[in-house]
Amino acid sequence: MSEPSPLPSPLSSPLSSPLSFDDFELRPDSGELFKAGSPVKLQPQPARVLAILASRPGQVVEREELRKLVWGEAFLDFDASLNFCVKQIRQALGDSATKPRFIETIPRRGYRFLMPLRSGQVPAVVSAPAPRPTKLEMGRRSWLPLLSVALLAGVLLILVGSRHARSSTPRLVVLPLECRSGDPAGRQICGGITEVLTAELARHFPRDLKVIAPDSARVYAGKSGPELAHRLDATHVLSGEAAISGRRLRMAVRLVPTAGGQALWQHSFETDFGDAPVLYSQIVRGVAEELGLSLPASGPREEAKPSSEGYEAYLRGRYLLQSQPVQAAASLQEAVLLDPAYAPAYVALSLAMDGVEQCPKMAVKDAAARRAIALDPTLGEAHFALAQNLFHCYLDWEQAGREFQRALALDPGNAHTYYAYAFYLAGLGRHDEAIASVSQARELDPASMLLGSDFSYFLYVGRRYDEAVRQARQALELIKISPESSGARSFYRFWTLWVLLHSALELKDEATAVEAGRGLMELYGEGEKAAQVRTLEDFWRWQEPWLQERVRTRSVPAYFFASASVRSGRHDEALEALENDCRTRKSFMMHFLAVEPALDPLHGDPRFARLLDCMRLPADAPARKALADHGQQR
Repeated sequence: MSEPSPLPSPLSSPLSSPLSFDDFELRPDSGELFKAGSPVKLQPQPARVLAILASRPGQVVEREELRKLVWGEAFLDFDASLNFCVKQIRQALGDSATKPRFIETIPRRGYRFLMPLRSGQVPAVVSAPAPRPTKLEMGRRSWLPLLSVALLAGVLLILVGSRHARSSTPRLVVLPLECRSGDPAGRQICGGITEVLTAELARHFPRDLKVIAPDSARVYAGKSGPELAHRLDATHVLSGEAAISGRRLRMAVRLVPTAGGQALWQHSFETDFGDAPVLYSQIVRGVAEELGLSLPASGPREEAKPSSEGYEAYLRGRYLLQSQPVQAAASLQEAVLLDPAYAPAYVALSLAMDGVEQCPKMAVKDAAARRAIALDPTLGEAHFALAQNLFHCYLDWEQAGREFQRALALDPGNAHTYYAYAFYLAGLGRHDEAIASVSQARELDPASMLLGSDFSYFLYVGRRYDEAVRQARQALELIKISPESSGARSFYRFWTLWVLLHSALELKDEATAVEAGRGLMELYGEGEKAAQVRTLEDFWRWQEPWLQERVRTRSVPAYFFASASVRSGRHDEALEALENDCRTRKSFMMHFLAVEPALDPLHGDPRFARLLDCMRLPADAPARKALADHGQQR
């Protein structure tokens, strides 16, 4: 069944012709940029922004207009995305924000493209000066305004419609399978199948198909196609049901466009649990054929066939990874015992140990990840699991970086890997790359409260405090609608409010800081006391004993206590808490010592330099170099 023709995009005619300026040429239809005939790397969204600006030289293009033309109503942080796009454009053009040749920032409004198009090109929106009208043309002036209004209305309709147009790359959301088994174990297996099937689709089509991560799919499970298109920018939905009977699995799946209409493809399957991976391959082929996608030349990955019992344990473990890591680890231990040659089970076991106890169990985590790689070196998730261990537990920054890059090369459709790599980059002080990496993760997982709250943190440690405040507020709204457990929502609310508080403190915005402080108090059942807080001093009086008690009981990492202590001028207490954290490796937050703004006053203390040594931060890390350049480290 053929797909419907897409609606015109904001870059359709008259912006389909190449735009030439200076010694550059931009091809809006493909997003390619050339300098003197040689290609210049520019990502698709920055290319779209550049096309709009370059087509209107000399004219201010409002930020809101760019939002509508490029992003529409998709769920994302528009300000951070636009700022990132403009920065990428300037890098591609060799431009400067302070002394611009190409793009001028108009504060609080938008941007102006300064370079005229080459002779012979007419801007798409800014028309060429009209000649003096003749008498005949003067007679037509009475109806020309009406025609102009009609034409403008037509253009606006095209542009508004284009907000809902399919992108050149289809976006697929795999909804949780409806489970025809009433018992909890059966529902866990169905959930595991959804997770694995989503991962298989993402792995096979890393660039030709954007597969939305399961976290976002769960947020909008049960919603209509148009809402999935609106919220997740999805073009297609894969849904279905599964029934479990003994060791047999029956599945029925269907592929439907979010725009509505009949199923493009549907099929029913029945198989033994151990043959389920073959079933996924058939679904992958069906989706590929319907969407006109090419399978990799190598075809599906060859891997050991699991037993029915072992695969059932593996599926339960994959599902439980979301919220019950202890139970997940137990189920995955069973899976590897039953099928010692099945690599994906070792990967999941390594990841499950993160939630059990992060680094004291690092020997098990490391052995499981390395066993998976030995069994299947092409398994991107295995390299991701190993990278996590090397970074968080062994503090081997160099090798962790190589493993993260290997994981992304093998599995570039995995949102979790982009997200974890962003943490690694932020700890080194490579903030622009970290924000770009987490932005990639959010494109694949736009409704994840984890990514939403942590994105605000990346902006905060990148010293982009205004953006951090805006993103934190958006994350707090997303947390309200998340289907995750109340415990998970409480954690992410605490984390996001903490980022909001400290970003506001850096901005000297006391009202927002007090608001965030009250939110923290309410979160921990101190609503009555929160209502009495009027100033930051009121909040500090509550926070100090509260933090001390939770650090003592280890319910809050000492890192948070140290940040608060520094702001209160108690540097010795802060350093003592951080030294203890570094010795015991209880908190992954210690990886961000060099970039945490709240700890800036400690940079001149020799003990702080020793802390960076304790965390084995590389000497060539941008964060460490920045401290040395300012004479703050001995």
